[in-house]
Amino acid sequence: MLFHHQTDRIGVDRLNRLDDWIQRIGDGKIDGTLQNEIADEILVLLEQKKASLSNREKILFAQAVTALSTSINSIYQPNEAGLRRCLIALGEVMIPEDVLGESYAARDDEAKHVSYAMLVTTVKIIKAEIV
Repeated sequence: MLFHHQTDRIGVDRLNRLDDWIQRIGDGKIDGTLQNEIADEILVLLEQKKASLSNREKILFAQAVTALSTSINSIYQPNEAGLRRCLIALGEVMIPEDVLGESYAARDDEAKHVSYAMLVTTVKIIKAEIV
């Protein structure tokens, strides 16, 4: 159970889903269904955080989206590493700012180039590429 150590304030159902995906990846069950489920979860999380997307969350979402795209578009399939990195970033997105305690202030320049609309559009493009 990779993500359950984080906090009780994170939705248990969401954590169970992340753990299930990690298990499926470990079992080699990487397919378009799994990739679509992960992409859909990114879109749901983005929608939930739309009004209050912090710089830390923007960076983590960008990391998740990039890792998902890398996994889907890699010539080496199935690409397990990209999906694992994507899920790690999503797990970190779900940790409340006050629990994480990390400062992303130094990355403000990086985050200012990332927007909600850009992230959503990119995920939708990636979804169209899933076979």
